[in-house]
Amino acid sequence: MGTGLCGTRLRGNIVCVNSSFSSCVRTSNAVIDHQHKNISDTSVIRRTDVDVTSKITSVQFSSCTFNEMTLSGEYVSSDGGAAIRVDEAHSTLTVTQCFFHKCTTTKYRSDGGAICVWEYSLDYPVFLSLCSFTECENTGSMGTGGSVFCDSNSTVALTDCFLEESYSQDEAGALILNSHSLATLSNCAFVSCSSIWAAGALGVFNVDSIDFSFLQFRDCSSTNRPETKDLYFGALNPLVISLQLK
Repeated sequence: MGTGLCGTRLRGNIVCVNSSFSSCVRTSNAVIDHQHKNISDTSVIRRTDVDVTSKITSVQFSSCTFNEMTLSGEYVSSDGGAAIRVDEAHSTLTVTQCFFHKCTTTKYRSDGGAICVWEYSLDYPVFLSLCSFTECENTGSMGTGGSVFCDSNSTVALTDCFLEESYSQDEAGALILNSHSLATLSNCAFVSCSSIWAAGALGVFNVDSIDFSFLQFRDCSSTNRPETKDLYFGALNPLVISLQLK
């Protein structure tokens, strides 16, 4: 139980290949006792303020949980990502051929049940390819992104990914993209994903340019806004939109 791998203020490379993390639970009884004070906990793999190149290949994450913290005060900065959590990194992140099963965050205002990429730096892309997310959840109040949350100032690309039975208590049942640059999704499938507020499968915000091709949505749902059961664009003024569904 606890942290599998934590990288903080590193200068070098992180490579994780052919590994397995199962039933990892991170629980905190810490109290946030005033506004704008954030006590962070670690996921299985966590990177904070690092200048590294990270490659995560053929890794299995199963039943990883980021449990709720006790809160007081009105504001808590984003946290989440039971399997992978990245904060303010200055490097390329590549996740390939990885399996995420029942990765869950239950924390108030958390983002991303399995993966959370937060305030990623300009000119350093995020790549996810050939990854599978099954039964990942974000059950925290006002939580977004059942499987993946990505807030980036650079390119975000997902290719050949499969997301099934992902759930979010708030919006974006499977995936939320808040990229201020280019967002690319190719040959990805969203199956039986759901949310309460909006975006049963995919939520897209603040993206300058979009290139979505060969996306498949099947049996996804949103309780409060059923018209956004598959895809929801919010706070969006894209320069370029290319959208092709299967």
